[in-house]
Amino acid sequence: MLALVSDKFEGLNRVKRQQLVYSLLKDMISSGVVHAITMRTITPQEAES
Repeated sequence: MLALVSDKFEGLNRVKRQQLVYSLLKDMISSGVVHAITMRTITPQEAES
């Protein structure tokens, strides 16, 4: 599992957060380097609670 904490996730729902991460990994996914990802995307405030 990939756990990501970023203030860039603030105001985004879970799907939008995952789309943001996938957009950064698109080359690795399309080339086959990465096949599948399980991720948890949270803001710093969510990480504290």
